This record gives sequence, structure tokens and C-alpha cells, in this order.
Amino acid sequence: MYRLCRLSLVDLNPYNHFLTTPRIVSITSTALCLQELELRSLPLKWDDPVFCSTMLTSLIVACRYHRNTSHLTTPNVGTFKQLLSALHTAAPSLEVLELRDSIPFPSVTTVAGDSLPMLSVVKLLSLCTLHLTGEANCCASLINHLNIPSTTQIHLVGYSNPGHTMDLTLACCTLNTHISHGPPILAVCFLWEHVGSMITMSCWPFANTTGKAQFCLELHGGSSHTTLTDITESVGTFFSDVQDLSVLGLVHIRWSAFLTQFVSVRTLQLDMHPWDKFFSSLMEVSTLQDGESYVHLLGLPLLKLSDLYSRVPKDDVDVELVDEFLERLWVRKKCCILVSELHLNGCRHITAKDIRRLKKHVASVM
Repeated sequence: MYRLCRLSLVDLNPYNHFLTTPRIVSITSTALCLQELELRSLPLKWDDPVFCSTMLTSLIVACRYHRNTSHLTTPNVGTFKQLLSALHTAAPSLEVLELRDSIPFPSVTTVAGDSLPMLSVVKLLSLCTLHLTGEANCCASLINHLNIPSTTQIHLVGYSNPGHTMDLTLACCTLNTHISHGPPILAVCFLWEHVGSMITMSCWPFANTTGKAQFCLELHGGSSHTTLTDITESVGTFFSDVQDLSVLGLVHIRWSAFLTQFVSVRTLQLDMHPWDKFFSSLMEVSTLQDGESYVHLLGLPLLKLSDLYSRVPKDDVDVELVDEFLERLWVRKKCCILVSELHLNGCRHITAKDIRRLKKHVASVM
């Protein structure tokens, strides 16, 4: 007797989210032995009989959801408790879990007694890949209720109402709690995209940013300045082991507060001119409680800068930005914590004289 192992149901009609369409029919007997289940753009509830298989290795649920950029609402897919119940059923063998716009709001629901503090943790001990898309607080709450291996690859796409950076910070703090049980994060890349106001943080457990990231967090709805600072200041020592740091597309950052979180960084790469006192932050000195001086960024052997402005015109006078940079490099050299390599690419208004001056304080300028 043949049995159905893989079921994929996809509604390709782009206008169906305006229509009242029936939910998935009862297919309990067919679904009992499913190993792979994929449902896309279909009306469903998490207590539907289709989620009854205990043999699932892959579960993909993507709801068609018209996202309003001015205000976010959760799609009507049942309750948070029903979602956890469905995942508990699929837990034993589940290796791939992808939920897109199908995570219910985790607070008070329509079911009596179904409140967040009373919900249990679902053990997904075979999970290799977790991909969640939805409101940032919904994604964070779901991860809080999952027990997954520290080696699980996580991709989280979190949305927040404009200006609600608390949701974005919550998502990052939650993932920090999970990752803290695994190997340390040694490489991080931040990417800011103006279209959609999205910031992406990708993390690797090895000291380079090649290959697939162990953890990727996309946050929509904040500003590049506020969101990035809030993330780095809210996750404790999460970045303390990072050796390779890339910051791409981010123009305005409170560099002093940002860089103090990366005490072990060895390579720093920027693809745009870093305003907001970046050069002074290369040599931040703080006084500890015992009176000792502490120099942030003790080691920075490799610095890669692209689109750097050496000078900018202001009131008919060129402001020599390179002078401030040279001053910080000189101080680092004097303190024997010099930058060993400086890679410059596409720098603005830089001269041969500037390069010669830089070479006095850096072993290699490329």
C-alpha cells in the first residue's frame, strides 16, 4: 500500500487574500504519515487536522499576508498555544521549520486560560534549520518557547511598527539567550538597507564572514542609528568574542558606544565614510573603578575603509579629516597598539602626501 510522504499545497492566485476561501479540508488519515508538509498562501488554523503527523522532518507554513507598512497586525491562524501544540506533535523528527507570517500573537488570546506564562517549551532536538518571518515580538516569543540545538541555523525576519525599537531589541535579546549556550560568535556583519528600513545582522562561529551564517537576523522598522545602538547595548557580552566585524551601509552610528562592545575585534571593515566621531573612537580611554586606565580596541591589526573622505569643504575651508585619523594612529603607535594593515578603497580627496603620512604610523597601507 502506498502512503503519502510529502504534501505541498500552494495557492498561486494573487487575489485570493481578498476573498473568503475555505480552510484546508480534514485529511487526517492522509496526513498521519507525512514526512514533509508545505502550505503556502492558504487559509488555515494551527489546530487543523493536517498538522497531526508525528513523522514530519520538514514543516513549511507561509500565509498570504498583506502587510500594512504603517501598522502591523497578526494574521488569523489560531492561537499561540495551538501553534505550540502543533509543533509538539511534529517535534520528534523535525529538522526544518519555516514559518512565514503564521505566528499568532503570544499574549492574551480568545481561549480561556491560554496566556503566555502557562505555555510549555517544545523540544525540537533534531532541528537543523529554523526560519521565522513575522512581527519581531511574535518571533522572539516563539523562540523563547523552543528548545533547539545550539548548532541550529537561525534566520529571523522581524517586523516592527515604525519607531518601536523595543520589539527589535527583544528579538535580539531572545536570540542572544539561545546563542549564549553554543559556540562563541567570532564574526559579525551588519548591513543597513534604506529600502524598507532594514538592518541585517549575520553571525558566524568562525573568524570570517564567508559561507552560510549560523545566525541571521533581519529587522524592519527602525532607523540605522537607533536600532544598531540598541542592539549592541542590550545583549550584554554577546559581541565580546567577535574578531571580524563588518559594518556595511551604515552612515550614522554612535561609534564610541558601538565599538566598546567589540573588545576582541581584530579586523574592522567599513564600506562608507564613518561620521559621528569614528576616528576618536579608535582610541577610547576609560578610567575603571580601581583607577586603572582601560583602552578600548586594544588590538586592531587590520582596518579596511572604503569611500573614506580625507577632507571635506566647509565655509570655503577644507576640513582635514585625515588629520584626526593620523592623530589617533599616532597615539596607538605610541602605546604599542598600532594598526598593522590599512586597506583603503575608493577614498575621496586623498593625496599622495596623505598616504606617505599614513605609512609613518601603519606598517602596511594598501
